Amino acid sequence: MLIITDELKINVLLFVFMFLFCLMVFEIFLIFDFYSSKPNQITSHFYKSPQINSYFNGLISKSKMFLIERKWTYIIPDKFLGWKIGDNRTRLHTFLVPNALYESNSMGIRSPREFDLEKKEGIIRIHLYGDSFVHGNDVPFEETMGYYLEKILNETMEIEIMNFGVEAYGIDQAYLKWKIEGREYQPDYIIIGYQPENCQRNVNIISELYFRHNFFITKPRFIIENESLKLINYPTLNYTKIPEILKNIYNWDLLEYECYYDSYRGKNCDGTYKSNLCYKIIETWVEEISKESEVYVVYLPPSGHLHGKYLTNVSYSSVPMNSNSNIDYYDVSRRIEKVYGLINPEIDLVNELKKTSMKNIYVGGDQHFTGKANKIVAENIYKFIWGNNNTITPLN
Repeated sequence: MLIITDELKINVLLFVFMFLFCLMVFEIFLIFDFYSSKPNQITSHFYKSPQINSYFNGLISKSKMFLIERKWTYIIPDKFLGWKIGDNRTRLHTFLVPNALYESNSMGIRSPREFDLEKKEGIIRIHLYGDSFVHGNDVPFEETMGYYLEKILNETMEIEIMNFGVEAYGIDQAYLKWKIEGREYQPDYIIIGYQPENCQRNVNIISELYFRHNFFITKPRFIIENESLKLINYPTLNYTKIPEILKNIYNWDLLEYECYYDSYRGKNCDGTYKSNLCYKIIETWVEEISKESEVYVVYLPPSGHLHGKYLTNVSYSSVPMNSNSNIDYYDVSRRIEKVYGLINPEIDLVNELKKTSMKNIYVGGDQHFTGKANKIVAENIYKFIWGNNNTITPLN
């Protein structure tokens, strides 16, 4: 006969507590794993089959939304952009989110200060758009390219630089970010950060299928129809619907436009289409901006491209980013340069690489730009656009 003693009760309670605590820790790990720079090796196998554990996925989504609604996360869902930076958010250095110290203002852009909608007289306002390279992932604000560029320009004129970069964005989302949120802030100059891998993201809808990070959010997507851009999945699907879509993915009406489902190759997923779509988005965006502001495109080579340049001495490496890549990045870069000009810091970055190592250019040797690299990019932007001109005046 089992005798239930006070000691046994305490041990059972401790066991239950530790079990629940371990589950909570595991859940938090899954929630924050989106911010890791590498695929989630623990859970990615859940999403390689149409037979998805919808309860498990739903639990993750609900947990994330619980944190989001309480302003505990830096990135939040957005029905028009897919996701964006939340207003007045901070992501600190923690064991869960290493190498990160980000702060957003009330506009939801990375900055420790606020900006008025209307510019003050005499102010020159510059906007930056792009992904995590523009945002400045893995470095503090004082080591981002926007900070360095403002520091250079403020020596001779009054400048405001607004950084609209958002991690994991495709060129399509960056374009929409300008169209929906940035445009009304009256920029004189706009600088688009072209990180070649973004061309892959343009043909993705469900972010989890591309990033494998349990981030259950969809993004808008452009397709080319009658030589023009057409927007689909806009507004985007609510996050609560995604687990069920993954469970029954062959019944999803947008499956033909999703290029990153393992068992299905969608419509127009070949390299030529990706290149054409990427360029078409940039072309359309530049044409729209040119009516209001001066616009420039800066090439931001990821580590694989720069290392390829260092080894082969070939500019704009067309070596695939990974084994699933089938796009010629050189084609897109060449077309941008030919039509619009391209700010290319590649030579200076490679020269710095020759003197030091990849870790001096990329955090960890293969992630985002270090402060040193961001400074080199900022100096190249300045030289290309303004050179020795010390009498820049506002355009708007």
